[in-house]
Amino acid sequence: TPSSQCPGMSNSYNWVNTKAQLEHLAGLLGEEKAFGVDTEQHSFRSFLGYTALVQISTQKEDYLIDTIALHDVMGILQPVFASPSICKIFHGADNDVLWLQRDFHIYVVNMFDTAKACEVLSKPQKSLAYLLELYCGVTTNKTLQREDWRLRPLTAEMIEYARCDAHYLLNISNCLASELHAKSCDSPDGKINFFLEASRRSNMVCMQLYTKEIECRPGASSAASILSRNVQTHGLDSKKSSEVKDLVRKICAWRDLMARMHDESLRYILSDQAIAALAVRVPKGRTEMCAVIAETEPSASTMHPSLSSPSPVVVAHIEELCYLIEDTTVSMDNLFTTLLGKYKEPSGLCRLYIQRDLAKLVEDNPPGIMLLFEPKGRPEDEDNEFYIQSKKNICVGCGEKSHYIRYRIIPSCYRMHFPEHLKSHRSHDIVLLCVDCHEIAHSAAEKYKRRLAEELGIPLFVQKIVNSGDRSLITNASVSEDKLNEKGVSPLLLRTAAMALLRHGSTMPSKRCEELIQIVKSYYGGRDVTSEDLEMALLVGMSPNERRRLEKKKGYPHSFRAQTENIIRKSSNKAILEDMGDDSKNRHTLSEQVSEDGNGSSGQQDADGTGCNSQAEDLTVSQRSASLSVSMDDSTCDPNTEKLGSDGMQRSSSGTQANGHLDEDPVSSDNSSQAISKNADKKISLLGHGHHGKQVVELLLANGGEEAVHQFCQRWRHVFVEAVHPRYLPSGWNIKHSGRRDFGDFSVYKPSNQEPQPAD
Repeated sequence: TPSSQCPGMSNSYNWVNTKAQLEHLAGLLGEEKAFGVDTEQHSFRSFLGYTALVQISTQKEDYLIDTIALHDVMGILQPVFASPSICKIFHGADNDVLWLQRDFHIYVVNMFDTAKACEVLSKPQKSLAYLLELYCGVTTNKTLQREDWRLRPLTAEMIEYARCDAHYLLNISNCLASELHAKSCDSPDGKINFFLEASRRSNMVCMQLYTKEIECRPGASSAASILSRNVQTHGLDSKKSSEVKDLVRKICAWRDLMARMHDESLRYILSDQAIAALAVRVPKGRTEMCAVIAETEPSASTMHPSLSSPSPVVVAHIEELCYLIEDTTVSMDNLFTTLLGKYKEPSGLCRLYIQRDLAKLVEDNPPGIMLLFEPKGRPEDEDNEFYIQSKKNICVGCGEKSHYIRYRIIPSCYRMHFPEHLKSHRSHDIVLLCVDCHEIAHSAAEKYKRRLAEELGIPLFVQKIVNSGDRSLITNASVSEDKLNEKGVSPLLLRTAAMALLRHGSTMPSKRCEELIQIVKSYYGGRDVTSEDLEMALLVGMSPNERRRLEKKKGYPHSFRAQTENIIRKSSNKAILEDMGDDSKNRHTLSEQVSEDGNGSSGQQDADGTGCNSQAEDLTVSQRSASLSVSMDDSTCDPNTEKLGSDGMQRSSSGTQANGHLDEDPVSSDNSSQAISKNADKKISLLGHGHHGKQVVELLLANGGEEAVHQFCQRWRHVFVEAVHPRYLPSGWNIKHSGRRDFGDFSVYKPSNQEPQPAD
């Protein structure tokens, strides 16, 4: 029987609650062919709910992941769950897939759902409890699913239940896979592949995308459910029935608002039974209302005996609830406006500050409070008259009113690299200029940039770049006359060449294709390039935002990869490669890998036409799933081929440095340089002034700190005034403006609260 072959569950397990342990687990899972997954949710004390525990089981170990402690770093598991070569085994994964997306942005690829397999096999039941008893001889207490999984430490009974759900999934999936294969072999002519159908249904679940539910009217769906299930209106007259329905809708809308504000579930705030009772009985006063709620919520107190009824949220907002129930003039259309108006009243604002311990009451009638904190960054305290002045929408230079655009006195290439607390909440150096004045100011700024570049010895443009393994080496020297002997390539030429090859290389004339590939080769030191190299070259010079936008495009980078391999293979067949020594024997280009794999795969055919041989029955679900997902995996890539990592940098699987600084120059530089267009010198560097600005700001901070930045800003204001001679600047604008600002203790802009930036 299946249960006699099922391995039991040992007493040991691994509790994962640190980042280091999670990283170690991710490494172990990356070596597995399949593993079982289950999740435990908590929804009673959260509006949307959240995943409180993730259970993962391999053939050797069980892992319980504390997702509450590791919430911010659960992304470490994203590559493992997204890998098409690893089968993830779930049971009833429709909700689990969405929860993993919602809480951790984890997307599941290549999944086998044992519940879907039960559907294909037409099992009498498809619950996990049924499968555990059928295949493993194990019975579980499913009432534990409703336990409070936020508890730490978990009880021994909860730990055993959590382990059991994931531990036996591997054995259950193998049993189901064997039955699916046997059913396929028994089908007429072997035409129906039941395992393929189960896998198709499972992976259709992965195609779901989590989205937040949006209601036209908050609480409308809850009100409809309560009216149909909990409110009996057949014995009421039409007027009373209409009043009850209207009151149910108002209380549901109020409950929805409170649940969102306090991040609590709807049933924690107020049960459906309590809403129905309040709408029918219409209690008067706070005491009677609390009694009605407590009377109709016995179930909540039995499930969660530590909770009081009414809930603390209802107690805190009981006056609002009384107002909604007693005042029948409040309609759904002005419900929230009325509540907001009550908060804006002096008594409402006083109560709000007092409830949050931000003030203390000093007078009762009329109410008066004294704040317990000192506001930060008040302009009048800092002698910053500019920020409290009313400003006109006119050109500050000539006073033009019909057209104007914003102008940054301190160029963005510098300001973007300022420390955050020196630039946030600061509009002093952003003014309005007409087109003519804008042209004058911009021309003066460009001249002063060139002067700064000469003064500080930091060129404005990056002229040449070369690849140096993990990052691009930027060459700042200006172009010399002997251009063909220089190492590196213009970043604009590099990106345009890579983009042209990726988009149109398959239809491009072979001569032009070879020229563009030579440009890319000059960036990589003359070596042969792979499809990943072209994708990496496309990212050179892009800002982080540009890279994110590119990666969000549908199918990138996989949409380019297939045609790119054909382009490079075609080019490699025509290229004349020189002898590269012993090192070339160990280097495999993409074209070589494709040809080798193509020859090897041509002879691999199944001897049995139906695919049902004696060995197939012994295959596990992970082996079968792997065969179905071959097309999703880059099986043609050699282990030594450089790949693009998740951080956007070049990585070498072999552990050696992929690219050098062009010191060895394995291919003659003449071959690659001849392909570079003579018109390249006329094009401005793609990287713009960003690199120049970053180096300038770093130099200022290193030599003079923040005071040097203040002096730098004053120099730019002086340049602006000398060029434009503004006559309509707002009062308070000053060349020597300090820009000093204090931030609160909890502000993200306070220097002590900012995380240190990683070194470039």
